[in-house]
Amino acid sequence: MTWHCKFCRFETHNSKAIVRHIHENHGRGRRGFSCVYPGCLRVLRSSVEFASHLENHKKGNSEVAQIRCELCSYSEPTNFKEYFIHLKRHLRQRETVNCLFVGCTFKSRVLSTFTAHTSRYHQSTAFQNFRPELVVRCNNQPTANDQDDISDSTSSSSVVLEQDSSPNLKSVQRRIASLFLRLQAVLHVSQSAIQEIVDDLFEIGECSGQVIQQSIENILTGHDCTSVESLKSSLIEVFQSADPLSFLSREGPLGTDYKRQAFFRQNFSVIEPVEYVLSTQDRTHTVVYVSILNVLTELLKREEILQALNSQVEHCGGYRSFRDGDYFKGNPLLSGEDVSLSITLYIDDFEICNPLGTSRKKHKICAVYWVVANLPARHRSALSSVYLALLCKTDHIRSYGYTRVLEPLIKDLKHLETVGLFVERFACNVKGTVLYVAADNLAAHGLGGFQESFNVDKFCRFCLASRKDIQTSDVTSGNFVLRSCESFDEAVKVLSHSEAECVDGIKRDCPLNQLTGFHTCQGFPPDFLHDVLEGIVPVELSLFLGDLISKRYFTFDELNKEIETFPFKHSDKTNRPHKIPMTFRRNGSIGGNGHENWSLVRFLPLIIGHHVPEGDQTWELVLELKDLVELL
Repeated sequence: MTWHCKFCRFETHNSKAIVRHIHENHGRGRRGFSCVYPGCLRVLRSSVEFASHLENHKKGNSEVAQIRCELCSYSEPTNFKEYFIHLKRHLRQRETVNCLFVGCTFKSRVLSTFTAHTSRYHQSTAFQNFRPELVVRCNNQPTANDQDDISDSTSSSSVVLEQDSSPNLKSVQRRIASLFLRLQAVLHVSQSAIQEIVDDLFEIGECSGQVIQQSIENILTGHDCTSVESLKSSLIEVFQSADPLSFLSREGPLGTDYKRQAFFRQNFSVIEPVEYVLSTQDRTHTVVYVSILNVLTELLKREEILQALNSQVEHCGGYRSFRDGDYFKGNPLLSGEDVSLSITLYIDDFEICNPLGTSRKKHKICAVYWVVANLPARHRSALSSVYLALLCKTDHIRSYGYTRVLEPLIKDLKHLETVGLFVERFACNVKGTVLYVAADNLAAHGLGGFQESFNVDKFCRFCLASRKDIQTSDVTSGNFVLRSCESFDEAVKVLSHSEAECVDGIKRDCPLNQLTGFHTCQGFPPDFLHDVLEGIVPVELSLFLGDLISKRYFTFDELNKEIETFPFKHSDKTNRPHKIPMTFRRNGSIGGNGHENWSLVRFLPLIIGHHVPEGDQTWELVLELKDLVELL
């Protein structure tokens, strides 16, 4: 039996070595010593309890099994005590719980009554006495050959480090399948192209097999072994069976696209999307959802994710991440001492047809993505860290509403908030919730429940300013009352008891408000890209540059020449700004996309700063705008 360490990649065939390894290299975890047996999640407080627990395993006393709950989606490896704690949550919510044991028809919704019944009539807590439909699987015990003495590390003599890394045909087969999976999912090679590659590789393997056969015959002839026909046949058969390209025949496990997809599902952690029908009258109205819980379960097995969760450091004396803000610190679920998951959602529409063609808007898709915000910024912004959660036609969202469309996602998020996901590394359930939703203004207003037209009177999701107010008052005057969770909830309450279509710019409640750790008024940050980099920055720069040109510090042509010849490097070279259009004064904006404007405002002091005299007031405003953009 191969023993695997639950905290690192150490492997050994010696049970004493795995015990010694855990004690010397990992010691006590967050709650004690973790059991070394696969599937057993017990954590013992002392070395004595640890040794006693291992002795029970040796005698075949299985204390852990994967048990499912009839009232929720819970299905985790657990012991009786932890499972009973889970049932207590349902009883405290006055939910009816059936007795766990075979042949007993008792059920109750009162915690004290259920506890008294269990202790009085079911003193044996062995999982073998549970109703069969509750037991998914019992903890696997090692075979008799593996039952060598396991004791505490103090009585273990020497440390035996063994690594079973010898390759076999099955591992080679998985490597080849992994290659084809990367071609399909990462490099986006079409199925027809992959099939051609598979067929060609198989033909190459056939040719190489003939070459190997001829080589074997030549070697045997050179050693006068031609009389042993059985030896030649055996060698040829062994080499042909060991040929990895033989898997690629049409009869092999990787020969066709259908067989490859089946192999992926059986051997890799493939999470299939689920399609939900929105209307029984028209079954083409659907939403496709990829379970966020299933993806998180796989992610929480990866070492880099666990390290990011376990190394959340509070910064003092400045703002370096969202963890330093009052919003995060005010969230009791995320800012507590226990490890938690901060989830960022991103929602946006995209057009899959030509946006200028005749089919525009007919097949527009709304997509919801998510990312684990606990990751460092450099990993969080990588495309590989962004996961798809949901796809739905935009027309169907208008017809059925966000509440109906996001129902499977919200159900999983509620489970993450209340129950969490069990992590073997921490020997506890890790909970989490949505920290914020990243979206442009239109998507934020649509999902948040605000009016989606920005020409209405109350157009802002952050304050109660009217269109008339912004023409007469400045933001610094303090006349614009900020929205609050209480005012939003009151407006939703008024809407539910009246026939009004809108109250203070609010049309409906946000479905994410069903979560305990999220609220609309705090969870939709400003749209930095559109509001600043494509809004304020190009308008302000057009005013600044126009004023500087009018002061004859440089000409329009000199400005564009300086921009064109500036030596941008690395990613800035890709996002280098274009020439300023001649019509920028008349248009009131220099145009450009967000990345180009970001590069321009950052490098503008190096591009034209030597033309501007020190102390110019307009230039001081340019530098102040640059600092503000960098802070944001």
